[in-house]
Amino acid sequence: YTADSVLWGKPVGIDIASGKQTLPLILALQSATPAERTAIEREMAAGCELGRMIEILEKYNAIERTLDVARMHARQACAQLENLISQDATAFEFLSTLPDYVISRRY
Repeated sequence: YTADSVLWGKPVGIDIASGKQTLPLILALQSATPAERTAIEREMAAGCELGRMIEILEKYNAIERTLDVARMHARQACAQLENLISQDATAFEFLSTLPDYVISRRY
């Protein structure tokens, strides 16, 4: 939802256009009122414009909440890495940078 389509290599918002349920959308739907959920579902069925969907996601802070979930999983993964590869500092250092890279990349 926040990518640059040129850098990403595919159209931004293609998941919405194809009807895929993504975590930001799920979080927005969970927070929305019943009337808003119906409107969101109707817009998705009609091929909702990305701009309109971004407005909805921002209204419910769904993108930032999704990033919070990703950060939580990244912390858990790094904690597990410490247990698994405490003997190999180079491998730990390399693998522990991956979650932050995936979360913070700009495409």
